[in-house]
Amino acid sequence: PPPGEEGRFVTSRVNSGASAFGLFFDVEAEGQPVQISELRTASSPMRQASQRPLTVEVWATAEGSGEGLEVAPGAWTPLAAVEASSFPIVSWLDPEPSYGTIVLDPPLTLRPGERRGLCVRTSDISGIVVRMNRAKASDSDMMDEDFGGSQGDDDIAGQASRNFSPGELTDSDASLALYSGYTTTAPRFGQEPACVPVVAAFVGELLFKVLSD
Repeated sequence: PPPGEEGRFVTSRVNSGASAFGLFFDVEAEGQPVQISELRTASSPMRQASQRPLTVEVWATAEGSGEGLEVAPGAWTPLAAVEASSFPIVSWLDPEPSYGTIVLDPPLTLRPGERRGLCVRTSDISGIVVRMNRAKASDSDMMDEDFGGSQGDDDIAGQASRNFSPGELTDSDASLALYSGYTTTAPRFGQEPACVPVVAAFVGELLFKVLSD
Protein backbone atom coordinates (compact mmCIF):
# COMPACT_ATOMS: atom_id res chain seq x y z
CA PRO A 1 0.00 0.00 0.00
CA PRO A 2 1.13 3.62 -0.53
CA PRO A 3 1.96 5.83 2.49
CA GLY A 4 -1.10 6.70 4.57
CA GLU A 5 -3.08 3.63 3.54
CA GLU A 6 -3.84 0.53 5.58
CA GLY A 7 -2.86 -3.01 4.73
CA ARG A 8 -3.65 -6.52 5.89
CA PHE A 9 -0.96 -9.18 6.17
CA VAL A 10 -2.39 -12.71 6.03
CA THR A 11 -0.31 -15.75 7.04
CA SER A 12 -0.62 -19.26 5.71
CA ARG A 13 -3.56 -21.14 7.22
CA VAL A 14 -3.18 -23.58 10.10
CA ASN A 15 -2.25 -27.02 8.74
CA SER A 16 -2.51 -29.32 11.76
CA GLY A 17 -4.08 -29.51 15.21
CA ALA A 18 -1.15 -27.73 16.87
CA SER A 19 -2.00 -25.10 19.49
CA ALA A 20 -0.39 -23.43 22.49
CA PHE A 21 -0.75 -20.97 25.36
CA GLY A 22 0.93 -18.49 23.05
CA LEU A 23 3.93 -17.84 20.84
CA PHE A 24 7.12 -15.85 20.54
CA PHE A 25 7.80 -14.73 16.96
CA ASP A 26 9.55 -11.94 15.08
CA VAL A 27 8.10 -9.40 12.66
CA GLU A 28 10.15 -7.32 10.23
CA ALA A 29 9.21 -4.34 8.06
CA GLU A 30 10.28 -4.74 4.47
CA GLY A 31 10.60 -1.71 2.15
CA GLN A 32 8.44 0.85 3.98
CA PRO A 33 7.89 2.04 7.58
CA VAL A 34 4.73 0.53 9.05
CA GLN A 35 2.60 0.80 12.18
CA ILE A 36 0.93 -2.45 13.26
CA SER A 37 -2.36 -1.78 15.05
CA GLU A 38 -3.98 -5.22 15.37
CA LEU A 39 -3.17 -8.92 15.54
CA ARG A 40 -5.82 -11.46 14.59
CA THR A 41 -5.73 -15.15 15.44
CA ALA A 42 -7.90 -18.11 16.48
CA SER A 43 -8.17 -20.91 19.03
CA SER A 44 -7.83 -24.65 18.48
CA PRO A 45 -10.84 -27.04 18.32
CA MET A 46 -9.41 -28.53 21.54
CA ARG A 47 -10.80 -25.44 23.31
CA GLN A 48 -14.30 -25.88 21.93
CA ALA A 49 -15.75 -27.37 25.13
CA SER A 50 -14.24 -24.71 27.42
CA GLN A 51 -16.58 -22.13 28.94
CA ARG A 52 -13.77 -20.06 30.45
CA PRO A 53 -12.95 -16.71 28.79
CA LEU A 54 -9.39 -16.16 27.65
CA THR A 55 -6.94 -13.76 29.20
CA VAL A 56 -4.83 -12.42 26.33
CA GLU A 57 -1.59 -10.43 26.43
CA VAL A 58 0.72 -9.13 23.71
CA TRP A 59 4.30 -8.05 24.38
CA ALA A 60 7.08 -6.65 22.18
CA THR A 61 10.81 -6.29 22.56
CA ALA A 62 12.10 -2.76 23.01
CA GLU A 63 14.46 -3.41 20.11
CA GLY A 64 15.64 -6.30 18.00
CA SER A 65 14.62 -9.93 17.77
CA GLY A 66 12.98 -11.77 20.64
CA GLU A 67 15.03 -14.91 20.02
CA GLY A 68 16.93 -15.82 23.18
CA LEU A 69 14.78 -13.51 25.36
CA GLU A 70 11.95 -15.96 26.06
CA VAL A 71 12.79 -16.14 29.79
CA ALA A 72 13.80 -12.47 30.18
CA PRO A 73 10.58 -10.62 31.17
CA GLY A 74 12.43 -7.32 31.50
CA ALA A 75 13.16 -7.31 27.76
CA TRP A 76 9.47 -7.08 26.87
CA THR A 77 7.03 -4.16 26.78
CA PRO A 78 3.22 -4.72 26.99
CA LEU A 79 1.14 -3.79 23.95
CA ALA A 80 -2.21 -5.36 24.88
CA ALA A 81 -3.98 -6.96 27.84
CA VAL A 82 -7.53 -8.29 27.66
CA GLU A 83 -9.05 -9.98 30.73
CA ALA A 84 -12.10 -11.65 29.16
CA SER A 85 -11.85 -12.54 25.51
CA SER A 86 -12.50 -15.38 23.07
CA PHE A 87 -11.32 -16.29 19.60
CA PRO A 88 -13.09 -18.15 16.80
CA ILE A 89 -12.34 -21.88 16.60
CA VAL A 90 -10.28 -22.81 13.54
CA SER A 91 -9.01 -26.16 12.24
CA TRP A 92 -6.98 -27.16 9.19
CA LEU A 93 -10.22 -28.20 7.47
CA ASP A 94 -11.60 -24.63 7.40
CA PRO A 95 -11.20 -23.25 3.86
CA GLU A 96 -11.87 -19.66 4.98
CA PRO A 97 -10.85 -19.26 8.64
CA SER A 98 -12.08 -16.32 10.70
CA TYR A 99 -9.94 -14.67 13.36
CA GLY A 100 -10.47 -12.69 16.54
CA THR A 101 -8.91 -9.26 17.01
CA ILE A 102 -6.31 -8.07 19.52
CA VAL A 103 -5.92 -4.28 19.41
CA LEU A 104 -2.38 -3.08 20.14
CA ASP A 105 -2.21 -0.03 22.39
CA PRO A 106 0.27 1.42 21.69
CA PRO A 107 0.64 0.17 18.12
CA LEU A 108 4.00 -1.25 17.04
CA THR A 109 5.98 1.02 14.70
CA LEU A 110 8.77 -0.45 12.54
CA ARG A 111 11.32 1.29 10.35
CA PRO A 112 12.23 -0.33 7.01
CA GLY A 113 14.37 -3.37 7.77
CA GLU A 114 13.65 -3.20 11.52
CA ARG A 115 12.92 -6.53 13.24
CA ARG A 116 11.18 -6.83 16.60
CA GLY A 117 10.05 -9.71 18.77
CA LEU A 118 6.38 -10.24 19.58
CA CYS A 119 4.87 -12.49 22.23
CA VAL A 120 1.21 -13.46 22.35
CA ARG A 121 0.12 -15.16 25.59
CA THR A 122 -3.26 -16.62 26.60
CA SER A 123 -4.63 -18.40 29.66
CA ASP A 124 -5.39 -21.68 27.84
CA ILE A 125 -3.04 -24.34 26.42
CA SER A 126 -5.25 -24.37 23.30
CA GLY A 127 -5.59 -20.58 23.29
CA ILE A 128 -4.07 -19.98 19.84
CA VAL A 129 -3.50 -22.16 16.81
CA VAL A 130 0.07 -22.37 15.48
CA ARG A 131 1.78 -23.89 12.47
CA MET A 132 4.79 -26.16 12.99
CA ASN A 133 5.81 -26.71 9.36
CA ARG A 134 4.97 -25.69 5.81
CA ALA A 135 3.39 -28.97 4.75
CA LYS A 136 -0.30 -29.76 4.32
CA ALA A 137 -1.66 -31.74 7.25
CA SER A 138 -2.75 -35.28 6.58
CA ASP A 139 -6.40 -36.11 7.22
CA SER A 140 -7.84 -39.45 8.30
CA ASP A 141 -11.27 -40.95 8.91
CA MET A 142 -10.92 -40.69 12.70
CA MET A 143 -11.00 -36.87 12.39
CA ASP A 144 -13.97 -36.63 10.05
CA GLU A 145 -16.80 -36.70 12.58
CA ASP A 146 -15.15 -34.24 14.97
CA PHE A 147 -13.83 -31.68 12.50
CA GLY A 148 -16.21 -31.79 9.55
CA GLY A 149 -14.12 -33.70 7.03
CA SER A 150 -15.26 -36.51 4.77
CA GLN A 151 -13.89 -39.93 3.93
CA GLY A 152 -13.17 -38.72 0.40
CA ASP A 153 -10.65 -36.07 1.51
CA ASP A 154 -8.28 -38.37 3.38
CA ASP A 155 -4.60 -37.98 2.66
CA ILE A 156 -3.31 -41.53 3.15
CA ALA A 157 0.03 -40.64 1.59
CA GLY A 158 0.71 -37.83 4.07
CA GLN A 159 4.19 -37.92 5.57
CA ALA A 160 5.76 -36.07 8.45
CA SER A 161 7.85 -33.14 7.24
CA ARG A 162 10.60 -31.04 8.76
CA ASN A 163 9.44 -28.64 11.45
CA PHE A 164 10.43 -24.97 11.54
CA SER A 165 13.76 -23.97 13.08
CA PRO A 166 13.96 -20.97 15.45
CA GLY A 167 14.10 -17.72 13.51
CA GLU A 168 13.06 -19.26 10.19
CA LEU A 169 11.10 -17.13 7.72
CA THR A 170 7.50 -18.40 7.75
CA ASP A 171 5.48 -15.81 5.79
CA SER A 172 6.28 -12.61 3.89
CA ASP A 173 4.98 -10.07 1.39
CA ALA A 174 6.13 -6.66 0.15
CA SER A 175 5.37 -5.03 3.53
CA LEU A 176 6.13 -7.53 6.32
CA ALA A 177 7.99 -10.74 7.10
CA LEU A 178 7.33 -13.12 10.01
CA TYR A 179 9.83 -15.50 11.61
CA SER A 180 9.19 -18.57 13.77
CA GLY A 181 9.81 -18.78 17.51
CA TYR A 182 9.04 -20.91 20.56
CA THR A 183 5.57 -21.51 21.94
CA THR A 184 4.95 -20.14 25.43
CA THR A 185 4.66 -22.72 28.21
CA ALA A 186 2.45 -20.83 30.69
CA PRO A 187 -0.11 -18.01 30.70
CA ARG A 188 2.29 -15.41 32.11
CA PHE A 189 6.00 -14.65 32.36
CA GLY A 190 7.61 -16.27 35.40
CA GLN A 191 5.04 -19.03 35.89
CA GLU A 192 6.05 -22.69 36.11
CA PRO A 193 5.99 -24.39 32.69
CA ALA A 194 2.88 -26.48 32.03
CA CYS A 195 4.21 -27.98 28.79
CA VAL A 196 7.32 -28.26 26.62
CA PRO A 197 8.07 -25.42 24.15
CA VAL A 198 8.17 -26.19 20.43
CA VAL A 199 9.12 -24.02 17.46
CA ALA A 200 6.10 -22.74 15.52
CA ALA A 201 4.76 -19.99 13.28
CA PHE A 202 2.07 -17.41 13.97
CA VAL A 203 -1.26 -18.04 12.25
CA GLY A 204 -3.66 -15.21 11.50
CA GLU A 205 -3.48 -11.62 10.29
CA LEU A 206 -1.70 -8.34 11.08
CA LEU A 207 -3.38 -5.01 10.32
CA PHE A 208 -1.01 -2.14 9.63
CA LYS A 209 -0.69 1.36 8.19
CA VAL A 210 2.13 2.42 5.90
CA LEU A 211 3.88 5.53 7.20
CA SER A 212 5.71 8.25 5.29
CA ASP A 213 9.51 7.98 5.23
